[in-house]
Amino acid sequence: MSRSSNRHLRCSQCRMRQEICLCPQFAHLKNLFDLRFSTHLLVIMHHREVHTSTNTARIASLCLPHTQIRIRGTLQDSLNLEDIASDDHYQNLVLYPHDDAIIL
Repeated sequence: MSRSSNRHLRCSQCRMRQEICLCPQFAHLKNLFDLRFSTHLLVIMHHREVHTSTNTARIASLCLPHTQIRIRGTLQDSLNLEDIASDDHYQNLVLYPHDDAIIL
């Protein structure tokens, strides 16, 4: 059975198979993290990743408060980050895997 033909067997939120749906745990984690963290997470996601079941950005947005996902790579919509770049209330950090990356 192909992935597209078994969509009805997947959770509409986390897109995992129904028998391993993680959504009940996400609500608990989101409440727990909301009490302890003021960090905001912005994930820039390529448009081809939006519908994959192994989409960690979607999973992060379901369990971490203050998370938003912005899609890049579509012809009709350009990625606009001016609203976060101009906000002096936050320190913006870019996390990207690289051989020379600094461990936080």
